Amino acid sequence: MDIIKIFGENVKFYRLQMGLSQEKFAEVCGLHRTYISDIECFRRNVSLENIQKIATALHLEPYQLLIKEKSQNDDEYRQKIAKEFKNCVDGTIQRITTEERTYRPFHAALLSDDILFWSAFERSFSTSFGQRVIEEIARLVALSNGASNAERQKETNIVIDVAYENAIREHMLRIRSKNKGNYDWNSSLSEIKNVSLSGNTEQIRIISDLWWKKDGVDNFCSLKTVKPNIDQTAIAKEDCFRLSLAMPECHTYFGLPYNPYGENKTDYNHNPPMKIFDFKHDSVVLIGEELWNTIGGDGCYEELLSIATEVGKETKKKLKNLLNSN
Repeated sequence: MDIIKIFGENVKFYRLQMGLSQEKFAEVCGLHRTYISDIECFRRNVSLENIQKIATALHLEPYQLLIKEKSQNDDEYRQKIAKEFKNCVDGTIQRITTEERTYRPFHAALLSDDILFWSAFERSFSTSFGQRVIEEIARLVALSNGASNAERQKETNIVIDVAYENAIREHMLRIRSKNKGNYDWNSSLSEIKNVSLSGNTEQIRIISDLWWKKDGVDNFCSLKTVKPNIDQTAIAKEDCFRLSLAMPECHTYFGLPYNPYGENKTDYNHNPPMKIFDFKHDSVVLIGEELWNTIGGDGCYEELLSIATEVGKETKKKLKNLLNSN
């Protein structure tokens, strides 16, 4: 936690809440305008005496300036995320009540109408709560956590040595064979980095499901459904290698929005993607809480669940009415 940054952000937030310019606020505090500017730009270590002066001017207790407060945009992002959740349910209700149902005579003969209806509803909802929604929620989460920019389906053009590209392909062929040997992320990346460069390069276009920039660092994440197939996972790993080699300062991730097998990463047990990544140990593999907290900061996962729970109070009423009318 960067206490200087938190203090500076809080001072600026509460100063603007009071409608004061830096110059006017400095007068109220008995400090120089450039001193306030330095604080808000995170360039100043502030004495306890001046923390007290600033807190008094803002009608706050000093400790309130030293804890991470919700930004003015938090409610806006919460509402946008809630709308995504709500639209998934509303869209499913619209489709399931207006579209003609698939004719399945054996299902109809063996199962009740209620079971058939809700089975179709669950399938339709799972389609709604898919890739686009997860990407958009992740984008909103990144922005709410201070990202200067965030995009879905981000296109990045990189230039990479042909020797690196060949080493990536050899690695992927090896791990998909029976004798794949060691394939954990850190060892594999280190092995590829150590190949002799050819001096010849090629340009490669990469599409990342989510990209965000925070504190000057580029973050790329391949977001997949919770049970991705082996080919999707292989392409994602290749792109993670390429970005890490071409942009050494960036962060790359392979993310799943939740773990269908339990809360812990080690519980994950869908075999195809586990042939590509070491799901138990690879730091680039993020599942559920770890994914959301990486994008949105500590507590993000619980916050998302609380938003969904709040939306669920309304959507469950609609579903109850739908059940009674079905």
